[in-house]
Amino acid sequence: MGRGGRAKKKASSAATDDDELLNAAISESQEALKKLELEKAQAEAEKVKAKRAQVAKQVATARCDAAGEPLSRKQIVSMLDAIPCFCIVNAAKKFVPLRMTDKAGNAEDCCVFWTEPVEAKDALAQAVLQRPEGESLAMGTMPLGKAFALCEGWAEAEVAVGCAFQLRAHAVMVKELRPLLTQQLETMGLSTTWVFPVFLCEELTTDSVMPIFLSRADVVSTWEAAMMQAGHDVKKATPPSKLTVLDLRMLAQRMQSGGMDWSIVSFVGMDRAFEAVREAQAQEAQRQSAPTAPLPAVAPTTTDPDDEPPPLE
Repeated sequence: MGRGGRAKKKASSAATDDDELLNAAISESQEALKKLELEKAQAEAEKVKAKRAQVAKQVATARCDAAGEPLSRKQIVSMLDAIPCFCIVNAAKKFVPLRMTDKAGNAEDCCVFWTEPVEAKDALAQAVLQRPEGESLAMGTMPLGKAFALCEGWAEAEVAVGCAFQLRAHAVMVKELRPLLTQQLETMGLSTTWVFPVFLCEELTTDSVMPIFLSRADVVSTWEAAMMQAGHDVKKATPPSKLTVLDLRMLAQRMQSGGMDWSIVSFVGMDRAFEAVREAQAQEAQRQSAPTAPLPAVAPTTTDPDDEPPPLE
C-alpha cells in the first residue's frame, strides 16, 4: 500500500476517534443532565415531604391541643345525662326530703338520688310508712347529670331551705370503697359527705371511646359482650384487671382541667335502671289516665341486684 492509502486509513481512524469522543461527550452530557434533573426532582420531593411533615405536625399539635381542652360543666352534665337516676317525689312532682344520718351520726334532711333502682324502691317504701297517711309519694326519674349538678351546686331547685342533695351509688359497693374514695376526695380538698365510685377500664378504652362504668359488674358484662362479638371464648379468656376507681366529683374536676381527650368519654348505664325508667313512665301514664286511683303499695325489696366480682386488690 502506498503512502496515499496509509494517509486515508489514518484520516479515517482519526475521524472514528473524533466521532467516539463526540458521542462519549454527548452521552456524558446526557447523563449529567439526567442526574441534574433527578437531583432536582429529589430536592423537590424532599421539600414536599418536609412540608407535609410540617403540616402533619401542625395538625397533630392542633388535635393534641383540642384533646387537652377542658370540658365545661354543661358538657359534663350532658354526658352524665345518658344515665338515669331515681328520687322520691310527691303528688306535685316536687322532691321529698328524707331524714338521713351520716357516718358521724348526725341527721339532716336530704333529697337523695339513687342510681340503683332497687334501693330507691326500698327508700320509697320506708318513706311511705313514715309520711302522714294519705300523702302520695312516688319514685321519680331524673338524668344523672342534672342530679349531679344539683348536688354540686351547679344548678338550683325549689326545695326546703337548708335541704342538701346527695347521690347514692350501690350501697354494698360504697361501703367497700368508701375508705379509698374518701382519701381521694380529702387529697383534692373535696367534701366527703357522700362518695360515688365510677370505674375506668384500660382494656376497654380505644382511641375513639372511653367507657366509664358505675359498677365492676358492668365492666365485666361489657367485656364479655366485646369478647363474644370478637369470636373469643369468654370462659377461656381472662377478665379485665386494669381498673381505675375514682369518685365522680374527682373525675368531674379532672375533666374540667383538661390534659387529655375527655370528649370520648361515654358513661355506661345499667340495664335494670333503664327498665325501671320504663316502668316508672308506664305508671305515670296510668296515673294520668286515672288521677283519682290510689297509688299501689310499695313493698321493700331486699334482693341485692348486683352479682359483684371479687373486691379490688
